[in-house]
Amino acid sequence: MRKQTQILLAEFMLTDEQLRAVGCLAVESTHLELYIEGIINAICKFDQTASDVFIGRLSIEPKAKIMRDLLWEHLKNLPSLKESFKLIYDDIKDMISKRNTAIHGNWGSDQPQTLNALANFKRLTNSVAKRRGVANTIAAKDIMALAEKFAQRQMNLVDWYIEYRKAIRTFPERASEQPPAENQSKNPY
Repeated sequence: MRKQTQILLAEFMLTDEQLRAVGCLAVESTHLELYIEGIINAICKFDQTASDVFIGRLSIEPKAKIMRDLLWEHLKNLPSLKESFKLIYDDIKDMISKRNTAIHGNWGSDQPQTLNALANFKRLTNSVAKRRGVANTIAAKDIMALAEKFAQRQMNLVDWYIEYRKAIRTFPERASEQPPAENQSKNPY
């Protein structure tokens, strides 16, 4: 049996620099997901088994929402931390949508492809990722900036969490570990 060389479609849709950026985006978003998991595990006091059972099969988006929901009530008496968390979370939420488009989207030219163009296997330099039912697209040239933003938000979230832990150790009465009463502090999401 003769061994065939496999041609990767990605090599025709994206430049080497863009392929590298997609890889960086995957790695950076995975690390942010690990930090989000760590925060959930700390708040819920999960060991690895409990973490695997309750959040192990979830993607980054529902994990981020769980983190937000767990923290929101704890932040009701810590207004500056609440506001800074909201800014970080809102940015992460937007970045996840763009990441999902870049990683899971359908890559191609922003121009319709003809059968003749596809048959000639000419490498594209202006690729755009799109997802059905999702309004935002992402251009290949913008992926590395998104990967860098994920790296920055990792550090912002870690720094924020350190400040949060200091605040609840210093003022434990301000960050109740008990579930709130029904009519208290509504989550704006």
